[in-house]
Amino acid sequence: MKPANNINCPLHKTETCAVMHMRNCKRCPVPQQGVVSRDLVEDVALFSSLLPVDGIAKLFESGECTLCKGAKGSSTGFAIYDMAHAEPKRIQRKSIFTTQGRSGFMVPLQFACCKKCRGRLLWLEYLPMLGAILGVAIGVLLTISEAGTVELKAAFPALPLVLVAGGLLVGFLLGHAIRLILRHRWKKQMYLDIHAHPTVAAMESMGWFSVFGGNTGRLVLTKRRINQGLGTATDAELSAEFWPEPDFDACNNNE
Repeated sequence: MKPANNINCPLHKTETCAVMHMRNCKRCPVPQQGVVSRDLVEDVALFSSLLPVDGIAKLFESGECTLCKGAKGSSTGFAIYDMAHAEPKRIQRKSIFTTQGRSGFMVPLQFACCKKCRGRLLWLEYLPMLGAILGVAIGVLLTISEAGTVELKAAFPALPLVLVAGGLLVGFLLGHAIRLILRHRWKKQMYLDIHAHPTVAAMESMGWFSVFGGNTGRLVLTKRRINQGLGTATDAELSAEFWPEPDFDACNNNE
């Protein structure tokens, strides 16, 4: 694949190319013959104008966790939160995930995440499920146990099912209760409610919304960050010295 250094491309070394951050020309939406759309350049400029003044690259470039409050741990991975915007309406598409139903731009917010915050997020995600599994296991053990239950099982044939179902329900509810307790404790140490994060709050004030909805937002944990597409360029890449944007009439008349 060609790297993004095609000197014959009208967008070569322009800010539009840097913001799109496609990394190689094969993935770029600009046609291979070198014709560039005015709409594309205007859409990319609109995208940049809809971001906070200090950008979003700081979230993943930081060597420290950007989810911690107070003392910050060292980054060992990333927590990705997908956001969308209604603009540009020209390219809006229906979405079954967003509460708004239609979206134009989509961007991944990639938070540098420390080991402790990652562990907390995983515990909160899976505690109810683990509680349910443990409850079922206990129910099964009681079912197969013969001590003092032979007569009871004979009188109530449905007892094994009741024990397993009861264990499932009790385990799930117990796991959920423990999760609420831990969430209340850990929210003082990290941004569990992602909407309270300064960057997310700033973007929401500019019209961005969660792709998947929900009150607390859904974070996807990963060891490696996304490094291609809108919102993935570093501050250094976005602050380089750029060439002027193309003369559309001149470019498109030379097809």
